Amino acid sequence: MAANIYKITFDTEYYRTLKCIDPVPENHFLINARSREEGWKTVNLAWENEDKPEADFSLLSPNAFVVKESIKEILLKKFYFHAEYLPVNVGANDYYIINFRNCAPALNLEKSKLIRSKETNEITSIKKYSFLVNRLTPGTVFKIVEMKGMETFCYQYCLDIDQEFIFGYEQRYKWSGLLFERVFSFARPRLR
Repeated sequence: MAANIYKITFDTEYYRTLKCIDPVPENHFLINARSREEGWKTVNLAWENEDKPEADFSLLSPNAFVVKESIKEILLKKFYFHAEYLPVNVGANDYYIINFRNCAPALNLEKSKLIRSKETNEITSIKKYSFLVNRLTPGTVFKIVEMKGMETFCYQYCLDIDQEFIFGYEQRYKWSGLLFERVFSFARPRLR
């Protein structure tokens, strides 16, 4: 039986996004799996596209997952993520940026189709993903070193056929705001 890996992105066409309204240092919102808790500065955010509905998971550009305190509490109680929850304010409400910390050198560079910068030879995007599955931690959300932790992925069983964002078989939540693009399939190992 095959298993799938999905790239998680945001549904910005239907849902509103967030922007920072405080002055912050460059790269303050670069959420790339490195620890950010030490020296984190809580800032004020505001909604963009206010004619659109608010999602459960919102985007703060370039790649930050932002959630209400109630969703943060569910995530902390029900699921294990190697993650930090960094506080931000949206109006008078407490929200959190999720910094998923599980980052692995798991991209198969020989089999993936990569686009590299002509100047630096760094990977700038990926047209086709191929993973070294044995380098990944099963059952969680993860990032890859090769993209400097800027892209976020999950396994098949983090999502069901109706595109519901779930973490594990027993817990199903219809959380809005995220899109899942299948980028890789592999043979699921047999349990003995």
